[in-house]
Amino acid sequence: MSTTELAAPFGLTPSGAVAVFSTPADQVQAHLTALVSTGPGERVMLPEYGVPLASLLFGDTAAEIAMQVGNDVRAAITKWEPAVSLMDVQTDVADTPEGLAAIKVEYTPGALVTSTATVSTATVLVGGTIVGNS
Repeated sequence: MSTTELAAPFGLTPSGAVAVFSTPADQVQAHLTALVSTGPGERVMLPEYGVPLASLLFGDTAAEIAMQVGNDVRAAITKWEPAVSLMDVQTDVADTPEGLAAIKVEYTPGALVTSTATVSTATVLVGGTIVGNS
């Protein structure tokens, strides 16, 4: 049995229909993107939901920030997406004024999804804004 979810952010297709995700792999990808780009306290009914990237704004070194980002992403996925089998989280924080962090998450979407593994890389600005996602 498949489910359909509204696409986030909300949008319309070229034909004017409401955009949706109908494959479980796309749904899991959207869930993980939302999780990483949401800071704790931004969701009223789930105040602990998200990854506290903004709290790392004034971290000591790029290496320490990268380690903390990886730990925070790993903990959030484990807590909020239990159906996802997390294989690895790799982070690379650029020591630049822009505060860019590349987060590579390797996972298996879940028992109901037929694909074996998905690798997604997102570039995140300090504060949680995702500027690149693949």
